[in-house]
Amino acid sequence: MEIAVFVNDNGKTISFNESGIINVYSKKEEEWQITKTIPFDITNIIDKDIVCEKMRDMAESLDKCKVIIASEVKGIFYTVLDCMEFDIWTIDGMPEEFLEYVFRREQEEKIEKISREEAPMPIEKGQPKHYYIDLRTVMEGNEKVSSKQVLLPFFQNVKFEELEIYCTHVPRWFEDKFKNLNLGFFAESISSNLVKIKVYHK
Repeated sequence: MEIAVFVNDNGKTISFNESGIINVYSKKEEEWQITKTIPFDITNIIDKDIVCEKMRDMAESLDKCKVIIASEVKGIFYTVLDCMEFDIWTIDGMPEEFLEYVFRREQEEKIEKISREEAPMPIEKGQPKHYYIDLRTVMEGNEKVSSKQVLLPFFQNVKFEELEIYCTHVPRWFEDKFKNLNLGFFAESISSNLVKIKVYHK
């Protein structure tokens, strides 16, 4: 994995409003090495179109590197990088202090993304906007998938009236997340290892 970091002459991260260099780091044999250096300076440019063009040119010169770090990434800088599908990090400090952390988090995000894509979604049953899922079947033999990965995207993105869930226990994250999502639920114990949960909008 390659990680691009925007720094000043002292090697500390800076904002894209400042003049500096972008160092592209690659991990080789447990050590981070600079494989490419790109000067970047738009401090004297007022025209936003030119700023956008300079930003795009810089981003394209990073080739396959899609992770970038600066002390601040706002406005037009964020928009350009986001549209070009970069993972954007804002961190103050020296690269050696955070490269390993960013690397680990990026790896974890990839695994979580794959798990989310592989995880089945609740299915509509009977009435419109009434859904059903058996978490026991989903989780069985798949340690990479959590109830949160399966259900949270559904709660956030799907318009539903009721979701019926069969599982072994009520997920602990329900109480915390449901406050922000304005959801409620009713849990009914069917047997010693089976719970039926009905989730609804308050």
